[in-house]
Amino acid sequence: MSKRAEKPCGNCGYDLRGLPMGRPCPECGEKQGSAYSSAPQLSGAKDVSLSQMPEHLVRRIAFCCAALFLAVALIVARIFVPAMNINVLVDVVVSILWVLSVYLITSPMTDTEAVWRGLGSQGRVRKIARWATVASVVFAIALGVPQANPLYPIAKFFLVVSGIMSIAGMLCLFGLLSQLAQWCRDSSARRCLDTAAWGSPMIFVLVEPLRLTPISPAVVFVGELVGIVFVLCGPIGMAMLMSSSLKAVGHAREYQEYLERRTQDKTQWPSPE
Repeated sequence: MSKRAEKPCGNCGYDLRGLPMGRPCPECGEKQGSAYSSAPQLSGAKDVSLSQMPEHLVRRIAFCCAALFLAVALIVARIFVPAMNINVLVDVVVSILWVLSVYLITSPMTDTEAVWRGLGSQGRVRKIARWATVASVVFAIALGVPQANPLYPIAKFFLVVSGIMSIAGMLCLFGLLSQLAQWCRDSSARRCLDTAAWGSPMIFVLVEPLRLTPISPAVVFVGELVGIVFVLCGPIGMAMLMSSSLKAVGHAREYQEYLERRTQDKTQWPSPE
């Protein structure tokens, strides 16, 4: 009697012989008949931790998170340590580095888990975060135009428009990073990023109209201070996300080694029939 060929699970290598098509793998829960890394249907996607994804994908995300956090650190340093005679040049360089780092993290991915979290080519939040960040370069240039310059009224217009676009892009970026934090299973980073993405706009929307009322300016000041604290939760969450993604690289390597050992064990000790 000839032995039937094995039918290994594409995710963990478990022998799926005898199971009807469409039945999930009893070992890892992966459904049969779908190439998980490039499945076009998102209905079959499942919430798999980033540490259980292919190592090359985890490395890419960790590198992008680290680059983005370093760019944010540079922006904070630029705010608190202003330059003297090269303000415009420094601002433009910092804004370009920020754009490049955002472009890295928002580069479209094809993996089902990434697409499910808005990192695919059709992700609207990803597109807004990616393209709105270009306005930060315009903002940096317009910010350096002095009031004595004849072009100052035009520069002021571009300053307001690019500032609004840059803020919208940053809030979308925080929302996108919140999904990455959930993928990394970092609940603290996700709370910080959600606070920055949703809490800070809500505070400013509620507080700014109070300027038109007889309410004391001290109340408006306190509200704006709370909004700024909420915005600062974004960089804090990004630091946590960077740490979690770097740890996920090592966990992904260990998980892949575990799957390889399981596959080798099944090859050496085939199940009797």
